[in-house]
Amino acid sequence: MSEERLARSEVVRVLGVSEEFLLTLEQAQVVRPDPSGRYTRRALDRVRICWNLQRELDVNVPGQEVILHLLDRLERERAQFREVLAYLQGRLNEPQ
Repeated sequence: MSEERLARSEVVRVLGVSEEFLLTLEQAQVVRPDPSGRYTRRALDRVRICWNLQRELDVNVPGQEVILHLLDRLERERAQFREVLAYLQGRLNEPQ
């Protein structure tokens, strides 16, 4: 099953952001629509995070990029941690 994707106008409506804000994120390559101009769920999450950072903390686009990069890195490290934990749990459950 393919992932649902939203058009720019739907993103603006659903997230309550301005089209100008969304275009600014696109120009900075913080988010990118697919070739048909539609946005994935991940892109929507990134736009939402950027919007909240700007609105609540006055973080500019370069700062938003840094924060998104750190969040991506944190998620990768969490995934690695879960893999190591699963491996160790498997080893603990092996017969001695």
